[in-house]
Amino acid sequence: MTAASIGAGEATDYGAYLESRTVASARGDYYLSAEGEPVEAPGRWHILGETLERLGLRAGEPVRAEELVALMEGRHPASGEFIRRAGCDGRRAAGIDLTFSAPKSVSVAWALGDAGQRAGIEAAHGRAVEQAIGHLRSVVPVVREGAGGGVLARARDVIAAE
Repeated sequence: MTAASIGAGEATDYGAYLESRTVASARGDYYLSAEGEPVEAPGRWHILGETLERLGLRAGEPVRAEELVALMEGRHPASGEFIRRAGCDGRRAAGIDLTFSAPKSVSVAWALGDAGQRAGIEAAHGRAVEQAIGHLRSVVPVVREGAGGGVLARARDVIAAE
């Protein structure tokens, strides 16, 4: 897993980057269909049901770029109102980009496998990502509050999209 911080000011560019992942890059792409066409599975939310409802999102519906960008900017995806306070410098943090990559040996097994083996490897990786997000939800979700952000408090939920 790798992690990179994303500032709220980068939210629009980041959303455009994610949408561009369906375009073949000059160096090739890991996300190819059986026919060699560039594809990527639609995004999905990893959010508790109560939070989904509060944000006006529906479980099982794919992540839409405008919803993700709004949340990264600290806004409600439907109303556009700010739902996250700005820091003392007036800025809001957008989030953290976590990339869950299987070891190269798993990628090789996937590349050499038949359709059933590939599906099994993909399902196992999906479960691993869900477990990792569940662990983050139970251990990591804190926010900084108070002057200078010196007080740590429990966050209500981790809002994640895959």
